[in-house]
Amino acid sequence: MSSLPPPPAAPFPSAPIEPGRARGGCGRAALIGCGVAAIVVLILFAIFVFYARRKPEVLTDLMMGQIERNLAPDVTAEDKQRLREAYAGFRLRVQERRVGPEPMERLRAALSSATRGAIGPEKVRELTAVFQEATLPAGSAPTPAGPAPVPALSPTP
Repeated sequence: MSSLPPPPAAPFPSAPIEPGRARGGCGRAALIGCGVAAIVVLILFAIFVFYARRKPEVLTDLMMGQIERNLAPDVTAEDKQRLREAYAGFRLRVQERRVGPEPMERLRAALSSATRGAIGPEKVRELTAVFQEATLPAGSAPTPAGPAPVPALSPTP
């Protein structure tokens, strides 16, 4: 009988093949996506700040639009008209960059003290006064928000 020689032995024993970790998990993609989104948000914020510094009247127009939308029904047409006229002068001063930080702070304080509801006649008169005072030259005395007082006439001899 002829015996066949045994097959040659492998030089190294083979290890069982284990499956590797799955590629393309959502962790890395999420980090990359969030990083890109954060960069886009920062760029948009920088553009907004740059635009707001060049055209501050756009922000005050938005503010005035919000005020007009929230006016109470008991605000008279005369008060609304005075508010619009005072704002027009204020807006012109903002465009010319002649409004200092104090009037802006008073405006912010007046708006922040307003309730989240309707803006009533008293608040409208306060805002009108703030707009009017902001348009006065530095050192001028403010005038009341209302019709100008008529000086008394002296009798003629």
